[in-house]
Amino acid sequence: MSEPLFAIDDLSVEYAAGTAVVGVSLRVDAGEAVAVVGESGSGKSQTLLAALGLLDAGARVMGSARFGDQQLIGAPRATLDRLRGDRITFVFQEPMTALDPLVRVGAQIAAPISAHGGAAAKARARALLEEVGIAGGAGRAGAYPHQLSGGERQRVMIAMALANRPDLLIADEPTTALDATVQKRILDALEERRRALGLAMILVTHDLRLARRYAARVYVMRAGRVVEEGATAAVFAAPREAYTRGLIEAAPPRAAAGRDEQAPEVLACDDLRVSYERKSAVQGVSMALRRGRTLAVVGESGSGKSTLARALLRLQPAQGDIRWLGRSVSRLEGAALREARRAVQIVFQDPFAALSPRFSIDDIVVEGLRAQGRLSAGAARRALEAVGLDPAFGAREPDASSGGQRQRVAIARALAVEPAVIALDEPTSSLDRAVQRDILELLARLQAERGLAYLFITHDLGLARAFADDVIVLKEGRVVERGAAAEVFARPAEVYTRELIEAADLGP
Repeated sequence: MSEPLFAIDDLSVEYAAGTAVVGVSLRVDAGEAVAVVGESGSGKSQTLLAALGLLDAGARVMGSARFGDQQLIGAPRATLDRLRGDRITFVFQEPMTALDPLVRVGAQIAAPISAHGGAAAKARARALLEEVGIAGGAGRAGAYPHQLSGGERQRVMIAMALANRPDLLIADEPTTALDATVQKRILDALEERRRALGLAMILVTHDLRLARRYAARVYVMRAGRVVEEGATAAVFAAPREAYTRGLIEAAPPRAAAGRDEQAPEVLACDDLRVSYERKSAVQGVSMALRRGRTLAVVGESGSGKSTLARALLRLQPAQGDIRWLGRSVSRLEGAALREARRAVQIVFQDPFAALSPRFSIDDIVVEGLRAQGRLSAGAARRALEAVGLDPAFGAREPDASSGGQRQRVAIARALAVEPAVIALDEPTSSLDRAVQRDILELLARLQAERGLAYLFITHDLGLARAFADDVIVLKEGRVVERGAAAEVFARPAEVYTRELIEAADLGP
């Protein structure tokens, strides 16, 4: 067997609070694509961050990690800096925290080129913006991260990783924020580059469809250990471990049949429009959500999904009529708007950014009640119990919680004010499939018990098909198709909808 490009042998990571990674070994050959999959907290990212010397000083790393003939564990900082960002690059999961909010994206892409002696860094950065498919391409080099969509920010991260034409690219959930069509374009582009230039890639993902599609071999991790490995096709066809079978078979819960199509309208709008910076983000949208039902809003990144949700919840200036519980709220302000807000709440996409690290879980959960002057004894306990968390959990801070636990806290915060509607903005996109299913089962139970209506913003068409009663499809801020979810996904009327479904590779 030839020497691998990158090899980890018997790697362990220990913290004062316990062991995160135990005796992990993996190898990647030049030009090979390998996937590392497993639940949140299984040690996927910890393993690779440890190998590259990117963990904080509180981590004790043991074992070996070699890039070619260079030992990385214990290597001097100068040695690691010559490799990282040049021959080895990393695409991090959350671009909004990985990108500097005060530096234009073109300059951020150019930085690793200049740092490693590359010429014409600015021109190369502009070309990369075109290559990764950002709308406007080179013309967006002067934008700041907050001026880009989540998907565009992720593409900037990928452009940075490709800037110096590395030998090994480690992609940690690189398409979490992207819709199916953009996800496929980005990973197809990476696959094309890998084949053309002999680029090796490690894909860290909770999306097993991506592992199946893009990786020749797969490592399955659980509780800090590799529990199964092998050729991807063989592992997916005949997994040896029950844990692997559970990951493969995990599927979102199906929407309950027979929910009342004539239930009262709880959230609606007529001719809703949102414009900013001379650009129309939402164009003449009319829709209605009824009590106890789930309406999915799907479309590509930049189609206006999240902007529509924020506008409906009066978190974004908009024109048109907005109604909560049948009452027009478009012109409400001040105390009247605060009082009306108890009807509608939101759970944001990123559970790590949505919870303040300065507050305890209890304080976060009752934040809305306190703002409305309705805080009562035991409110945090009741909300935490409703989402399946021990009330003692409330004494913790968010940093001591997993992604799934944080999302349960975010749901508890929304529930605490007893709303009629919860907007779910990509509520499971950063979670692995098993935790994703747990969260969706929780949401389904709460909906059945409380008659909640959900506005479900998602780029995951598999989730929309399974979880939603109704669906609207957005393109460039306009509704291009709407109807019962089962009907739209089975027999889409519009070419755009068919393209989304085909890119998502939903299967039967």
